Amino acid sequence: MSRKHRTIIGIASFLMMTLTGANAQMRDMTTMELVADMGLGINLGNTFEAVIECGMSDQGCVEWVNSMATLEESWGSPRITRQIIQGYKDAGFRTVRVPVAWSNKMVGNSIANNNVPCNNGTCISSATQLISGNSYTISPELMDRVQEVVDLILEEDMYVILNIHWDGGWWREFPTDSTEAMRKFLRIWEQVGQQFRDYDDHLMFASLNEEGGWDDIWYIHRNGDDLVAKARAYGLLNTINQAFVSEIRSQGGNNAQRHLQVQGYHTNIDRTIDEMFVMPTDPAGRLAVSVHYYDPFAFTHISEPVDWGGIILPMTTWGTPADHAELNNFMDKLMPRFINQGIPVIMGEYGVASWDAKFERDRASVRQYTLAVTEAMLTRGMLPVLWDTQLNAAEGDIVYYYDRHSASFVDPLLAAGFRALAEDHSVSIRDRATTVRPAAATRPNIAIRGRTLNVSSSTDSDFQVRMFDVKGRVRADFRVSGGVGSYSLIGMPAGRYFVEVRGAGLDVKSVSAIVVR
Repeated sequence: MSRKHRTIIGIASFLMMTLTGANAQMRDMTTMELVADMGLGINLGNTFEAVIECGMSDQGCVEWVNSMATLEESWGSPRITRQIIQGYKDAGFRTVRVPVAWSNKMVGNSIANNNVPCNNGTCISSATQLISGNSYTISPELMDRVQEVVDLILEEDMYVILNIHWDGGWWREFPTDSTEAMRKFLRIWEQVGQQFRDYDDHLMFASLNEEGGWDDIWYIHRNGDDLVAKARAYGLLNTINQAFVSEIRSQGGNNAQRHLQVQGYHTNIDRTIDEMFVMPTDPAGRLAVSVHYYDPFAFTHISEPVDWGGIILPMTTWGTPADHAELNNFMDKLMPRFINQGIPVIMGEYGVASWDAKFERDRASVRQYTLAVTEAMLTRGMLPVLWDTQLNAAEGDIVYYYDRHSASFVDPLLAAGFRALAEDHSVSIRDRATTVRPAAATRPNIAIRGRTLNVSSSTDSDFQVRMFDVKGRVRADFRVSGGVGSYSLIGMPAGRYFVEVRGAGLDVKSVSAIVVR
């Protein structure tokens, strides 16, 4: 059973208790500061963005994937566990991006035998289509499982980026049915936003993935000089990003101040620095932009020669002076347009794709490339989020990065490199009392995040914290130095508790009730 969001109850005394209706407070920091604190990131790729498949049987159309557990594992990943998340943390990662195909198992959209249209014997999943009048209600089974994994990550004192991924490709309908596509888009964010409304700022929402671009309208290699077509294509993405921000802000709670990520045009660096890409208007002023980096594509993806207006051969090695110059040139392009303007950049995906084919890159080059790209981003104040999918090295698949079956990186030198970069570029702000907005001038800030009780004060003074159960028994007693401290609630039974904080400059009646779930 999934854990629901934690509720914090404020009271004036043990005898007078009033429900505040708010969870852990959002810290008083800019999105640029938050991104710096997010450190290194990694994707839970090919896990929750796996799209339901269906096909023909004697009874008509049937799902190949018919349960949440099977869906989670359908593209090669084992079921996500705490051990897997801890393995990321041990390697120096502080952020996990969770791509999700929310259309899977939408209520009223599930595939069942003859209820799915077929086209020349191919079944079409109605869950990934635009259907006028549909409620686009996300399956509680999917929502609960995603929430379980989000909670696992947060409980490890990490950050989460939650998005809408490819999601079956219904995004391609925006140019021809923009009203219905926007209705589905906003319905998804209405539900996801409300589900996580009271989570604190360790959870970030991202508007979409790479789908924010429509080559049928404008493609630089076909009609690149058509400014009318270009304006229409960019206008669609700008409208979608603005609608996303407006929807989340309208939900109130912590979503009124949540740090949000909007996607660049096709998440392509050159397309996103274009002046036609416009950052949304945000009353909270808490936005980051996201792009992806897979250059040179011949090294990161191509496994056989391709003809793209000329034959391109796959690269097996990387690391020449020209290779490094290309990398730095791309990263430098983002500085004047975003970083220097105070707009944080999140590299939502980068890295070398793993394949279950026989073509393999030089492992030393993969390591050098990955660490070089990571460092290039960190030194420029950007958040690198490694794209990592899951195959099975034990079965002979090519895995360059993390093996979820063993909860470890397959290349120990790469893992050591990540840890070194994480340490060298650590810009932690979570221990500064000044970054926490106090509830009142002389009252401490008491909050639960994951399975941790966090206590802080604007006075910067030492104080004593005691935690009682409803029978008055002391369940925790600890001292905090410097105005900020925490206590693990692992093993603490679910229920209501009272937290008392005493210290110089604090109201001696500073008592709060909390609910541990």
